[in-house]
Amino acid sequence: GIVQYNGRFSVSIDDICDIMNSNDNPLDGWADVNSAIMNMNGDECVDHEFSSFLEQLTDTSFTGVGVGWRQWVWQTCTEFGWYQTTNQPENQVFGTLLDLDFFKSWCKEAFPEYTWEDNKFADEMSNTNTEYGGFIPYVDNVVFVH
Repeated sequence: GIVQYNGRFSVSIDDICDIMNSNDNPLDGWADVNSAIMNMNGDECVDHEFSSFLEQLTDTSFTGVGVGWRQWVWQTCTEFGWYQTTNQPENQVFGTLLDLDFFKSWCKEAFPEYTWEDNKFADEMSNTNTEYGGFIPYVDNVVFVH
């Protein structure tokens, strides 16, 4: 969130870069970044349980902690297919355990009232590509940064 929401938190992109660049060991830098973000949020530890994440995704109350996450996951499931998988070829830094089925399970768990079969995902992404032009979007004066 620091990069995406730079300027909205007490820790900025510049702070993160300073922390990362002040360490000789990248792992120590990452640990210091984690500590800075935890301190900013007033957290003592990270709740890494998948069940806690699902609680956020299924919380439909107006003030729930899942506000924002739920909407993003819905949009990912039904429009973007913006899944950050790690099942690419071996020898890459992110491992291979987070495959497409893992992220599709988010849709199934967060929105069980829908049938989430492979063809539904394919149809939703096809509709989005048709709407926005797929690899050849019909836009002027737009810069894609990804």
